[in-house]
Amino acid sequence: MQAQERKMHGEASDLQSRLGQLASEKAALDGSVRTLTERVAQSERDCEAAQRQLEGLRAEGREQQGQLARAQTEAAKLGEKAAALTALVAERDRELALLRQAHENL
Repeated sequence: MQAQERKMHGEASDLQSRLGQLASEKAALDGSVRTLTERVAQSERDCEAAQRQLEGLRAEGREQQGQLARAQTEAAKLGEKAAALTALVAERDRELALLRQAHENL
């Protein structure tokens, strides 16, 4: 009977020891989970900040595209005006040449 009690006491002691080990392992895992949870939360905040920055850059890009389109339109208008002025100058040069020739013929 005493042998069986000692055996049961030994088994209970082993179980107590194993329970202590498991509690330590659980505490370590809980710490790891907390650390990982904090890292995930930080990563999510970083991702949100990057998303906001990306949206800002996209908006800036759209604005720059609008400015470029307006500048291209203005450049085209100026090009048309320059072509018209060049044609006008060429016509005036022809008229001036005809007037000079007529003057010389007088």
